[in-house]
Amino acid sequence: LRGLLDNFSKSLPALVIGFMLGPSLLTFYAIAELITRKLAKFIQGFGIVMMPIASQLASQERSDDLRYAFVMSSRVLLAVALVISSLLIGFGSTIIDLWIGPGYSGPVYPVLFLLSLALVVQVPSRCPRSILTGMGKVGFLAKISFHELLVFFTLSVVLTTPLGINGVAL
Repeated sequence: LRGLLDNFSKSLPALVIGFMLGPSLLTFYAIAELITRKLAKFIQGFGIVMMPIASQLASQERSDDLRYAFVMSSRVLLAVALVISSLLIGFGSTIIDLWIGPGYSGPVYPVLFLLSLALVVQVPSRCPRSILTGMGKVGFLAKISFHELLVFFTLSVVLTTPLGINGVAL
């Protein structure tokens, strides 16, 4: 169920933009989203290693060590996300111009900027998810994913009208 919700939440921005703003704006969002998604997957790879560690610590009932692993892994991922997001914010326009071509950075960069900020919040939360999965708390994570999806959908619809494509990126 959680995987289904996660996949649907990844498709949600395209659906909202397509229905509310028209499919022509999807390209601008897709470019920024592709850049940040690839970097998020790279960063999250560091957090995935926590799942077997959390499973072992939970089975041994070492809650203090589990708490320490939770805090430290989140801090490490936050630091890496901050560095990468800062680079995207500082050089995003240049990256877009070199990768796609001149003329795209104008409409794409504001979305990239907002998604880069979201990366700082989103990526560190993946490590605690890996730890909770390792502890066998998948039902709890499915509930969190469902509520995240509801909040994301509601905010996207509400913010798209006044802010356009940037409302979805928020």
